[in-house]
Amino acid sequence: MQLSVTLVDVVVISLAGAAILAGCISSWFLWTRYKTFHRANQFFVLLLSALVIFELSEALHYSGVLGGTLRTAYLPIDFTWLYGPALYFSVRRMINPNEQWQPKNWWHFVMPLLQPAYLLALTVGGATVKLWFWLNIDQPGFLGFDDYYTAFSMLLYGWLAWRVTQNTSPKTKTQKLAERWLNEILIVFVACGVVVLLLDNLIPDLIEMWTGFSLFEVGWYKGLSSMIYSLAISIMCFRAIIFNQVADHYTEKNARKEDYAIDGAQMAAHVSQLTTYLEQDKAYLDPKLTLQSTADALDIPARHLSYVINEKFDQNFSELVNAYRVAAACEILTASGNSYKSVLDIGLEAGFSS
Repeated sequence: MQLSVTLVDVVVISLAGAAILAGCISSWFLWTRYKTFHRANQFFVLLLSALVIFELSEALHYSGVLGGTLRTAYLPIDFTWLYGPALYFSVRRMINPNEQWQPKNWWHFVMPLLQPAYLLALTVGGATVKLWFWLNIDQPGFLGFDDYYTAFSMLLYGWLAWRVTQNTSPKTKTQKLAERWLNEILIVFVACGVVVLLLDNLIPDLIEMWTGFSLFEVGWYKGLSSMIYSLAISIMCFRAIIFNQVADHYTEKNARKEDYAIDGAQMAAHVSQLTTYLEQDKAYLDPKLTLQSTADALDIPARHLSYVINEKFDQNFSELVNAYRVAAACEILTASGNSYKSVLDIGLEAGFSS
């Protein structure tokens, strides 16, 4: 038996394998590691799981392992009707993290549950039931319904998800961060819906209707959709990981700032102490001055002093002190009788260490 493998076959299977691996690894990280959008990630993992299962079945169909006989036809491994609702509720939970789950939301998952249910019924029924379904339901008009419903569901829920991102006002910083990422994901998701609609359904159906020729008999076209899905899955996984890392870092940073936060009266008192210490006592002239030594001199916790400088002066400690030193150096430079001094001497006199 001679095995014929083309370059297209290698590319399709390789990309599918990469997408499946990326989906599995990303799902594990999103489910176990990232905390900021954990509730939203639960639905996003549901989406990735459905995509990975679909990509696996596509690879098996493409290689001829599945779909060649009635025994392997109609297996309950399609969850494509789940794509839209999974993405939609991931977006809702990301934009409105405190939203409570409502019983009416279950209606969005009726069709996604019916898809594997009818396939399971056909599988349990055996070859006889599958053949009857093929001749009496699929051939007369049901054929392709799965793909058409998947495409229109992706487009509809993609639009609904986009509306969720636009209708939240005013937005918190976390919501703005999520919205930027979601816009990228929605573009990829809707583009995949268009691919399903055009490449998998409308174009092949119209050509076969007019010419009797099936585009899926062409090797490169048969693998085109699979390659696009593989790239889309990989992009979504990569961007999801990057976004969640950024979101967790941002949340942790804000949490630390909240731990350091002090009330308005304390803030004003600390600003007055610091200003007096730098302007009247000219502490900046000491080249060994540090945040900790300044905090000790003022009897203020170092983290509180750092918070005050960041909030009120929009600088860190080194930038603030060096600004005073630069101003002092300018005064020395412009003072009469200092023309004989070198820039190095002036810098050292102003408090710079070098």
